[in-house]
Formats: sequence, structure tokens, C-alpha cells
Amino acid sequence: MKYFLLLFLLLFLLLFSCSTNITYQKYSAKLKKTYKIFEKKLSYLPQKSLSYHDYTIISSSSYIYIYKNNKLMNKFGGIGFSKNNFSELSDFTISSSGKIIVLDGLQKEIKFFDIHGGWLNTLTLDDFVYPKLFDISYSGEYYIYDEQRKNISIIRTTQTKSEFSFDIDLENPVSLIISDNFLIVSNYNQSEVFYTSGQYYRTFSKQVQIAKNNIFFKNTYFISDKTKDDKIFTNLFPIKIFFVKNDYLNVISQSNNISVLQLIYE
Repeated sequence: MKYFLLLFLLLFLLLFSCSTNITYQKYSAKLKKTYKIFEKKLSYLPQKSLSYHDYTIISSSSYIYIYKNNKLMNKFGGIGFSKNNFSELSDFTISSSGKIIVLDGLQKEIKFFDIHGGWLNTLTLDDFVYPKLFDISYSGEYYIYDEQRKNISIIRTTQTKSEFSFDIDLENPVSLIISDNFLIVSNYNQSEVFYTSGQYYRTFSKQVQIAKNNIFFKNTYFISDKTKDDKIFTNLFPIKIFFVKNDYLNVISQSNNISVLQLIYE
């Protein structure tokens, strides 16, 4: 009986992996050093910060700010209904090709912009009630958290309806990041981690990010690397939230300071 149950489970997992058609990247590298490339105290309240080469992109409640080499190059957004505005700037990410991709949760739209802030196109999300957070995987799947349904759906870039959905237990999530084969959903105090297939991995009692099998923890005044048991970033002010993506560590402090470190691996 146990043999048949095991066989059934293996068959189910095989069929599931084929149906979701997720492309995995296998990364594992030790962090060698960090290099600070950006630091600035902002006059507005930052919500999220991500970096791409020489660019650092920061969102406020209604605007996207584009910095290059510590200088503000452009900002776009604001409340409105045109292609360059947002009814509600819920979240944003940066694609591997450098596109700035913004989620308008109220309009249920994903808007695409180039790295300079020029509008490219808009994708309407038909199969969602209130999309709040999202990110894009290496192979092009969108992972979208619906705040009304309390679940995450996976969709293709060419589709507007989900291929697969799964529930999360974390209360009041404020961040969703895809890194390697992991999906990290965080609030200000905890993180719930899944594989990109939707399978649950584990819950952390601190805010974490994962990159190349390195687990980074948020503490009050510093970010630590669990793999090395070492502080990789320290701050004079309490840290509010941090993001690790594209080999950059972006830290937002309670004083509206942004710090960006490039992560260099062995």
C-alpha cells in the first residue's frame, strides 16, 4: 500500500511540474563582498527600491523615481487614468531586460515602461479581485498576490488568467520577491517562503531574502548573512524593509534613507 501511495505522489508531482512548466535556475555561490553604490536621504516616503546596473528605481505611494549614479533622472506616475498615471501604485519590479513593470491594483493593470520611464504597453488582469503585490520570474511567469483572496496566482506574460493559485498564511504582506527558485513573501516582521512551483518551503520569524542559496536576515540595525553568520550592512537608523534582486541589496530605513549595495559572489 505504501508503495502505491509513493508512486501516486511521484506521478502527481511530475504532472504538476509539467503543467506549470516552470523553468528553474540552479544557483549556489558564497557572498564574497559588498560594494555600496547608492545612498540618499529622500524627501518623500519610499515604498520599495530595486536596482539595475547603474539605475536605482524607487517607488512612493504614487510616483516612480529613476536615479542613475545617485542623480535623479526622471519621475513618472501620479494619481490619474492616463497610460503614465496610476489609480493606485501597488507594486513594481524590474525585468531582466531592464523594463520597469508597475502594478496598478485598483485598475487591475500591469504597465510596462522602459528604464527611462517611457510607457511601452499595458496588460489588464481579468482574473483578479484586488492584486496587491507581484514579481516576475527568470522564465517569464508573473506571481501576483490578490489581497482579497489571500492567494498567489501564476500567469504567463501573454495571458491574463492564472495557471495555478495557492494560499498564503502571512498577515499583511508588503513585499513579494522572486529570487532564483524561491518566492519570498514578507511583512515587516516575518517572511513566508515558497518554491516557485508553489510548494511551501518554510516560515521565518524575521524578514528574509534569499539569493544564490544565501539567506539574508533583517535585524533592527543591520542585515546579516546566515551562511557566513556575518553582518553585511549596518545602519544608524532602524531598518524598515529590504530587498535583494539582480545581485543588489536595497535597504529602506525608518528615516527615509535608501542604501544600495552590489553583492559580489565568489
